[in-house]
Amino acid sequence: MPSWFSLFLFAPMLFGSPSMRRDGPTVIPNPARVTFGSEMVFSATVQSVEPVREAELILEDSSLRSFVYPAEISAQNGSTLVARRDLHSDPVFPFSSIAYWWEVILNSGDKIVSEKQSLQYLDDRYSWQVLEKGRATIHWVEGDNGSAEDAADLLLLDLGTISADLETPIPDKTSLYIYPRLADFHSGLGKLAYGWEGAVSDPDSGIILIAAASGAEGRQALATLLPHETVHVLLGAKWKGAYASLPLWLVEGMAAGYEMEPRPETDQTLRQAAKDGSLIPVATLCRTFPSDEHPALLAYAESKSFVAYLRENYGLAAVRKAVEDYAAGADCAQGLVGSTGKNLETLEKSWRAELAEKKTGMITTWTLVLDASVVLAAVLAAGWIIHRRRKPIPVEKKTAQ
Repeated sequence: MPSWFSLFLFAPMLFGSPSMRRDGPTVIPNPARVTFGSEMVFSATVQSVEPVREAELILEDSSLRSFVYPAEISAQNGSTLVARRDLHSDPVFPFSSIAYWWEVILNSGDKIVSEKQSLQYLDDRYSWQVLEKGRATIHWVEGDNGSAEDAADLLLLDLGTISADLETPIPDKTSLYIYPRLADFHSGLGKLAYGWEGAVSDPDSGIILIAAASGAEGRQALATLLPHETVHVLLGAKWKGAYASLPLWLVEGMAAGYEMEPRPETDQTLRQAAKDGSLIPVATLCRTFPSDEHPALLAYAESKSFVAYLRENYGLAAVRKAVEDYAAGADCAQGLVGSTGKNLETLEKSWRAELAEKKTGMITTWTLVLDASVVLAAVLAAGWIIHRRRKPIPVEKKTAQ
């Protein structure tokens, strides 16, 4: 039977002394501090007896793209890390979620990685009201619940009819944020939007932002912009990581084709460009659009007209096939061969010849070639808009500036 003295001698071997029970080095993230539109500040504490040689913060957005930010290491025993993201020069899409974690290299060369954290980048400058209806969630600042109900109905209508047309899944949740004024919308997006845009979406997260005042003007904006952005969300839901590989002229042309309200200015822009020979080559619209308003408007007008031409001459199935081929990695110039038998250059020549023959260069409205169910849905939506316009508008409500 061991004596108490021998047990005391062997106790450190059995249970471990405080130094022997020391845990390995760890990184403990602290809550992030976010000032909307200005800065994100991340910090962490490193628990290690060994000094930190270098450290980085890794941020991952909704499309799974990663961004690396070097960390400042405090002079006080190297235990505190700080990293910043300047939201002026490096903006984040409002209301999207980001994941982040720390990677630390100790003096010995050993690497330790923190647990992954997440945060939602909220535009907390406003008191947002929320309404959930089916798979649609509406967030708005001004107006009553009736206006939010109408927006939810229109979003659900768009999701149902367009997804049936394009054969895409409907996301479990699509969130619509309605800013009351264009200036509010632009200030929230910063460098992510151009000054002439009134709506934008993040297909990876199913978030749509729109500037639409309460009242008739706002309902018209929703009828124009919401179907457009819904197309982006639905394509993103189906193709996920491959969405970014789709040509811009294709996705923007498809989206513009579903707008329920006409845009006479796009017709006029396309007419004039076809007349004076200043059309933009479609091949140059594969990856980027112009940033200035007038050439950007022409790019949208051309994309809508060209996709309508493809749909009228080769059918909706060919347009869906083109999306599939491009998502699979087809080259922009050759991606239409599988669906039409012709390359982009040949098709563009035919489209331009058709514009010249028509002389007016009018853009064909997609509803003329949609399936009967989609036509009916568009008519019902138009009836909703007309009905809502006939309702009296309280004088205290603001219209878009």
